[in-house]
Amino acid sequence: MRLRRSKFKIVSIGLLSSLICALSTCLQVKSAERLEVKFEGMSIPIPISELADWAQKKRYETKELKVWLNLIDKKSRKGVIKLLKAPLLKDRSMARQLLRSWSGQKLLDELSDFIRLDDDRSGKKVFSTFEELLNNQTQVSTLDLIQALPASTISIDFDGLLSLFTK
Repeated sequence: MRLRRSKFKIVSIGLLSSLICALSTCLQVKSAERLEVKFEGMSIPIPISELADWAQKKRYETKELKVWLNLIDKKSRKGVIKLLKAPLLKDRSMARQLLRSWSGQKLLDELSDFIRLDDDRSGKKVFSTFEELLNNQTQVSTLDLIQALPASTISIDFDGLLSLFTK
């Protein structure tokens, strides 16, 4: 009788573990595939993998990326690469303190009006993704964050961002 119970427990634990593993793979959120830049009334879709390859100089401009890059001069292109590769905050503990502070939350609220993940404008996904990246690496670049965000499309309203910073 005792042997039957232990076999039943082993089989039950095995089945439960298999179910949990299957569910966790089904529920995993994919990272962003496309960055949609809204600038001066235009909306330009840019595949994030191509943007990352271009920034890392693994591959030159593709058709979608070239449309966007033709709008800016060579010096500005270098600035975009620098922006994508630069760490958002250099000190991990300071980044966490800033994110959890009132002013950090206020900044995320303001930015979330102009940065949308699919249909989400709350900024919560950006916050949690940034915190998760900080747990796994010492510095997080803009490109790291963009690649890790859990959405199929990230929309950035540059006109709105510019108006926010020029107030």
